[in-house]
Amino acid sequence: MRYVSNEFEQMIKYLIAEYQEKASNTHSNYKNDDFKTENSILEDVIEIWEMIITHIKLKYDGQGNIKAYSKDVNEYDFMSLSDGEKNIFFCIASVLTVDTNGYVIVDEPENHLNMSIVNKLWDKLEEERADCQFVYLTHNPSFAIGRVGAKILWIKKYTPPSNWEYEEINTDSTLPQQLIVELIGSKKKILFCEGKRESYDYQLYSILFKNYTIIPAEGHQKAIDYCKAFNENKQLSNLSSIAIIDKDFYEKEEREAWEKSSIYTLDVMEVENILCDDEILKTIQKKVQATSEEYEIAKAQIFTHIESTKEKQSMEYAKFKTNKILSNLVGKSENPDKLKEQLDNEIKNLSPIDFFDNHIKLLENICINKDYDKALKHYNNKGMLSFVGDKILKGYKDRVIHFIRDDERLQEHIINKYFSKIPKG
Repeated sequence: MRYVSNEFEQMIKYLIAEYQEKASNTHSNYKNDDFKTENSILEDVIEIWEMIITHIKLKYDGQGNIKAYSKDVNEYDFMSLSDGEKNIFFCIASVLTVDTNGYVIVDEPENHLNMSIVNKLWDKLEEERADCQFVYLTHNPSFAIGRVGAKILWIKKYTPPSNWEYEEINTDSTLPQQLIVELIGSKKKILFCEGKRESYDYQLYSILFKNYTIIPAEGHQKAIDYCKAFNENKQLSNLSSIAIIDKDFYEKEEREAWEKSSIYTLDVMEVENILCDDEILKTIQKKVQATSEEYEIAKAQIFTHIESTKEKQSMEYAKFKTNKILSNLVGKSENPDKLKEQLDNEIKNLSPIDFFDNHIKLLENICINKDYDKALKHYNNKGMLSFVGDKILKGYKDRVIHFIRDDERLQEHIINKYFSKIPKG
């Protein structure tokens, strides 16, 4: 619901005429004890408008003019208000002039207005016209789910002039309603990833997978749950999704099982490891004219850090493995006695020391053989972007994404090496 100049002028004329009619009627009947005065629509519009725009006051002068007053300017013409302010006035007037028990159809209520004002405005108008049915056509998920007690309809297809194919969107126990509303009209497949919008995951995948809508789900478990729930939702049968999560310490069998549900794990511990890939280092070294010696020193940092932290890394691995085994047992237990029996049996055979020793040997062999790619697969340290990359380029962690964005050859290399199993979209 947006005004155009001619419609706005006609609305003002109508409001003033209605005001004058009410004023005349009040004057003619002021001695009639049974006569009850009531506000004109113009007065009601001004009252609501001033609730929304609190720093400007409006007043009708009784001579066909609406005046505006603010703290900075004593008085100025109503038509000098901003387009947004006039749009709010027009929306209020349009709703208040709708017939009793009518329909209010609003096209893009969020257009050109701050969302805090939009919600405040339409909350108030729904309250004022509780007799009416409000229908919003919006692309804004936040506004859609913010309507109290609303039914959210997905317009699947429209054939002019009046053939609408739509479906009500139901609440999902796993997928947030706002996320469903956001994705339901997507023309692309969905890719759920870890992190937030400022994370390396989101930034990198937005560059590499342009045929996907990238949705950061924060934690890896949410990315998994969202992907499964999205693909199982019958309402979303026209769409599909995948998820990409970090490898962490997950074993091959678990990763292969996830892949059957379109959940893919990196072949390195964290997405930051990819950004320290040998080819990326070489490319940036040449572009910034760093020396071959600086490039070799950069790569050597990872082995130095593995040597100094291998016990800590191996302990993390041992705890992860132990916790995984015990968690799986707890999930399968049927009663406390059975749980104790299972735990006792498992603990007898559980050897965290073996987990620790095996991982120590793995890391030591990587260092002995100076196997850089294998180090990226098994070493877990988000700080490597700095202690490796900064040997080639200061501020590497803040700049590496820009180099990848500007280099299609580098993008192709990353996809082929780390994401060859990901569908094209």
